[in-house]
Amino acid sequence: MKKNVLSLTEDGVITNPQMKLNKLYQYYITANREQSTYNKERVYSLKYVIEKFSSENDDLKGAIEGDFSEYLLEYFDIVKVKVGLIKDTNDRPILNISCVCTLNEIEVDLIKSVDKDNLLEEINKIYKEI
Repeated sequence: MKKNVLSLTEDGVITNPQMKLNKLYQYYITANREQSTYNKERVYSLKYVIEKFSSENDDLKGAIEGDFSEYLLEYFDIVKVKVGLIKDTNDRPILNISCVCTLNEIEVDLIKSVDKDNLLEEINKIYKEI
């Protein structure tokens, strides 16, 4: 049996697959690997992956796909993550993250764009939602 997602909001324990995927995405974007000293390798964090692989775009895309997939597989039966990297009109790198997850034969999806160079701004937007 896959894990449910815990929330500190009025949502409490999240069991709805779409809400679960949305919340896990928020957690992945906002997580800081330094928040744990005991179990750092189990803290999934987009910020950490970007810092580690930012110089090589292909490595970065593959690292995000692998890291986010591994994280989501703790909560879903089947996970497919795809990451694309494009430039916006101001030549800033934008990550397009899309995923399709299946839990108990229910398929849900998520498509998000993240400004790689302004990740802090993206995180602050999510903090307002959480």
